[in-house]
Amino acid sequence: MRHLYQEEAQDEYGNAIGGATITVYLAGSTALADVYGGFSGGSAVNTVESGTDGKFSFYVDDSEYVPSQRFKIVVSKSGYTSTTWDYLEIIPDDAHLYYVDATATDQGAVTSRGDRSIKDLVDDIGTSKSATLVLPHSGTGNTTTYTLTTSEIVPSNIALRVENGAILDGAGTLTINGTFGAGLHKVFGSSITVSGLTLLKPEWFGATGDGSTDDHTALSDTLSAAGVGSTIKLKSGSTYITHGGLSSAVKIRIYGFGTLKTKAGENYDSVLELSGAESDIANIEIDQSPTTSNTGDAKGLVLSGNYCKAINVKITGTGPANEITNSNTFQLSGDHCQAINCTSLEAGRAAYKTSGTSGYQFRIIIWFWWKFNIINPINL
Repeated sequence: MRHLYQEEAQDEYGNAIGGATITVYLAGSTALADVYGGFSGGSAVNTVESGTDGKFSFYVDDSEYVPSQRFKIVVSKSGYTSTTWDYLEIIPDDAHLYYVDATATDQGAVTSRGDRSIKDLVDDIGTSKSATLVLPHSGTGNTTTYTLTTSEIVPSNIALRVENGAILDGAGTLTINGTFGAGLHKVFGSSITVSGLTLLKPEWFGATGDGSTDDHTALSDTLSAAGVGSTIKLKSGSTYITHGGLSSAVKIRIYGFGTLKTKAGENYDSVLELSGAESDIANIEIDQSPTTSNTGDAKGLVLSGNYCKAINVKITGTGPANEITNSNTFQLSGDHCQAINCTSLEAGRAAYKTSGTSGYQFRIIIWFWWKFNIINPINL
């Protein structure tokens, strides 16, 4: 039987890469793997190509590889940085699936009556055997809660998969060093501390992105959980409502063709500030709704960390009426920061300010005094 694997080739900012070459290897090696273009028939190949939308797929035959075999995928195209995904599970291996028991009172502790907590299973599996921990939803009620009181570390050889309806919560810290898998649904409760994730989605922390629900707490929790080098992906086409004042002090990347929209009546100095050196944000819209009062500066985006970049960021809305003359939609206060292909469509507000050393702005289109339809390009 053949098993389907499908994914999307993207650059580091979430843009689809069409015509990329996807080469499949055996995990941890340069040995090419045999894959197929369809569920049946056809000859084995080692590479496939992504479509214009960046999507690609192939099949692996379980008559040729045992379920424990893992695979490596390298996505490459001239002009782009290649991406490698290693130790991927493509053939389902039930022998390597371990189901966590939600009835364990503390998922971070060894149980005394046979319940299979996260701690029990991590200890049983060890640090060398590849395995997947599954947190299932029992189907009773809307959610199944897994309580973590004692902090626990999931090592890199263990993947963690959370079904829709399963929620991790509690006073402990869960460090996830392995692969993490979940759909666009809430995964983490309000009390648990999460670390180690390299990719984070606001939906995992309870955001809806529907343009009307207040997602501020979920966005703040997502930023808090993002460690150095983490990536936060906003769902394409989603609008997340925030009170402003979002920030991150470590190096992160934010992308995803989503919108951060401020809630009317909130006071804030900036919608989002990135103070971690070498942070970047791309393909995001910041919509500053009309605000009746604002005691802060009400900037749209502040890059205060050194060597930060904003790419294809658009700031829209009118902004707070009392802040028109003394605030800026973009502020680059860190040294050597860049704003590339960014646009400001806010009426009557200064569009760009830099106070750092050698701050650069490339091809920034500024629509200044929007209501008079005057365009002033600024090149620094």
